[in-house]
Amino acid sequence: MVLEKIRSYGVQADGLEGDLSDPLFITKLFDKAEQTFGTVQVLINNAATNAPHEDDGLTTALDTTDTILSSTQKTFDHPFQVNARATLLAMSEYAKRFIAKKKCDGSIVNISSDGAHGPYPGDVSYGASKLAIESYSRSAAHELGK
Repeated sequence: MVLEKIRSYGVQADGLEGDLSDPLFITKLFDKAEQTFGTVQVLINNAATNAPHEDDGLTTALDTTDTILSSTQKTFDHPFQVNARATLLAMSEYAKRFIAKKKCDGSIVNISSDGAHGPYPGDVSYGASKLAIESYSRSAAHELGK
């Protein structure tokens, strides 16, 4: 439905459904984009997810589900896999392909969160993962920028 709406404006568009927590998806995404459109000129990382919580019938979306006291490997891993790791791997894949093609005029845009600098009570792993994106962005600017 979204692709149809975009195409209705006369714009070439395509999509690929996938899971950003799967590191192999990043390569598939770039392969598909290059196959369809050619060299990727702009990378926009805009994924966001927070810690999953068990649906016990009592918990609401507003309940604190990822606190310092309640954090688990699952509440840590999910936001870091999707928010931080996928962003880092996408930047790396983009940069490697750009360098291999001897390109130098692209852009990377990473979307973080207003709350990244915290505190982020009740969603500590989300806030930390978004702050990691900001650190990756600054490092990429130094390593890849003019």
